[in-house]
Amino acid sequence: MGKQKGAIKEGLDADILLWDPKAEYILSAATQCMATDYNMFEGWTVKGNAAKVFSRGELVVDNTTQPGKFLGATGRGKFVKREANAGGSLEPIKTASVDPGMPHRMEGNSIVPDPRLYNSDLAPTEPIKRTWSTYNYIALWFSMSMEVTTYMLAASLIAGGMDWKQAVPDDPVRQLDRAGADAAECACPARKYGIPFPVSCELSFGPLGANIPAILRAIVACGWFGIQSWIGGTANCADGQRVGADTVGKPWVIWLCFSASGC
Repeated sequence: MGKQKGAIKEGLDADILLWDPKAEYILSAATQCMATDYNMFEGWTVKGNAAKVFSRGELVVDNTTQPGKFLGATGRGKFVKREANAGGSLEPIKTASVDPGMPHRMEGNSIVPDPRLYNSDLAPTEPIKRTWSTYNYIALWFSMSMEVTTYMLAASLIAGGMDWKQAVPDDPVRQLDRAGADAAECACPARKYGIPFPVSCELSFGPLGANIPAILRAIVACGWFGIQSWIGGTANCADGQRVGADTVGKPWVIWLCFSASGC
């Protein structure tokens, strides 16, 4: 690192760091020697800390008495001009293989994924696996919108006095406004970056609070599945009553058709 650094020798800069491998401290923006007002690892407890730092023989950091405070004078730094990889090997530095996008934590001297924030279910979908196109999104919207409840709503509008030319187009327009716009907005992180819904919820709810919308979404899915099964079972029951008149008015027939539709 230039002619004045890299060794403890008379005439060279006395840049010395005293390291305490047993010291434990909590990472915080309030005690960091940087000009930023945040720390992405806020609240993490780590082991090992610089007890004292000397720059050109001057004590500039003393974490034993004034943790996180820079004691040197403003503007005392000097630019050290050096060539890239000066004095080093031409071989690339080999470090532990850690995905930079993977939330991780320190355990001793090892870097391991944090299972609370990163696992196979929460990991972003790899670009090679993002095979959906505009056709797939349109097909999904049609399959979610053009189903029995849509037809029932259109039928109720006709029964209420609307003409079929008004009732039939009305519901797809409503579905497009509701499902199309909302789904497109929610799906943008997943489509562009492969980020799953529970992870994108963390932006608004945090890692723990993101479980709330995820669970609510699962409950809505279960309820909607039950509605669809009940409608399908009712239709099957009506068909069965046309074949066998003795099944009319018997609750067990309705429940049997409901169970068959759910399966």
